[in-house]
Amino acid sequence: METVKSQTRSYVAWAVAIFVGGGLLALISPRPVQEAWTFEEANKHDIDSAVRVLAYDADEAIACGLLHLESLPSNARNGAFLDIDNDGDLDGFVLQRGASGGANVLFYMKLDGGYREISKRFGSIFTKLRDASELAFVDVGEDGLVDLVLRTHKASTEATTILRNHFDRRAYVALRLHPLEKAPSGTAAGASRVVVTAGDASLERCVPVETPGSETTLYVGLDSFEGAANVQVTWPEGQTSLYSGLAINRTHEIEQGSPGRVRRP
Repeated sequence: METVKSQTRSYVAWAVAIFVGGGLLALISPRPVQEAWTFEEANKHDIDSAVRVLAYDADEAIACGLLHLESLPSNARNGAFLDIDNDGDLDGFVLQRGASGGANVLFYMKLDGGYREISKRFGSIFTKLRDASELAFVDVGEDGLVDLVLRTHKASTEATTILRNHFDRRAYVALRLHPLEKAPSGTAAGASRVVVTAGDASLERCVPVETPGSETTLYVGLDSFEGAANVQVTWPEGQTSLYSGLAINRTHEIEQGSPGRVRRP
């Protein structure tokens, strides 16, 4: 009888160990985080009214000093880059179209000093994209999280799907830059340089000005920062504008030719 009791106690001990061990393993094992993205059929009004957010191609980001070529896998060099989770680092997206139809997106994040493709962490959300042929970036609802717009152009039809971003909310500042309607004579199109200071952190971005008067919305992630941000904008012509005490988690309208003044929406 004592032997049976001893064996029973052993079985119970093993069962407890397996249950606890399994729970710990589940906690430390990487799991897909599908809840970070969800599909939504796009409403044309939602797309038209959404904020279009600046994304860089790899060459632009490298020229601005935001990326280094050696940190990019070869597949990522055809990508679009912007800060998708507002942690201050640029993330990359590459739309790949299959020869026999269908498409998928490669999602890159900066990890351990280089960029790693992490699409599989989100289950199949980036692999079942039908015949998507165009990728754009908008903020639907202006919640500070950039969403992906996937457009399909096939024959005479056009369809649009949104991949909604549900990452944890972090601080950000959105700057809608309004360059001069008419560039000074002899001035070539260039880029505005933007420096956002948040506490001890200083983040530099550049904003290409393709045509005079064309506005661009830049999102700058500030991670866990709390407080007000300071912004310095150096326009393509060399003029510098300083803006102090900008509230975070909102959009600020900034006009060239109005140093130190922000036109609020």
